[in-house]
Amino acid sequence: MHFTTNAIDIDIDLTNGLYRLPCTGGAGKTYLYKLLCSLTLSYGNIQCITYNDCNLKKIDNGVIICDRFDLYQTEELMQKLTVLLESNIVLLDVKSLKYISECYPVDCVLSRKEGVVHVYS
Repeated sequence: MHFTTNAIDIDIDLTNGLYRLPCTGGAGKTYLYKLLCSLTLSYGNIQCITYNDCNLKKIDNGVIICDRFDLYQTEELMQKLTVLLESNIVLLDVKSLKYISECYPVDCVLSRKEGVVHVYS
């Protein structure tokens, strides 16, 4: 998937599924979250979830990004994400998962260069 915002290209080269963003600090997870959130009005297939707004809606063929998932993960939310990952790319900023469903996240890579953010496995 490819998106552009404020002259920054966002390339997400992943298939539908559950992915864990790099656990290291300063990797750009929150930066990616903010970029994608700035596109939610332009694109109906982006959903941004965080601790003060975890209202998950059904979308298809999109990207769901969960920032700081450790702060608000519940078994119910994990079950909803498990259903949505069949038709979406779900990106988790999480250090450890408390509620593991039948699908464990695949680690992915987040790279940033001038004007480009790239997510891939």
